[in-house]
Amino acid sequence: MIEREIEHLRNLRSRMVDGIFMIPASTEGGHIKKIMSAGIPVVLLDRKIEGMEADYVLPHNYQMGHMAGIAF
Repeated sequence: MIEREIEHLRNLRSRMVDGIFMIPASTEGGHIKKIMSAGIPVVLLDRKIEGMEADYVLPHNYQMGHMAGIAF
């Protein structure tokens, strides 16, 4: 799975994208750090990788679970 992610990130880098929003496939972030060091901003969705200085967006799982419990 991570091999595909690395391949996709290489493809995006070769296309000179302005930035990347992604849900990381693992908590290993070496390949993501490479993209960031190339000057491409990365925003992580749904997961935070410890030790990585990246922007991220995380869900409020507790609140979402509570709302789902009320709805059903």
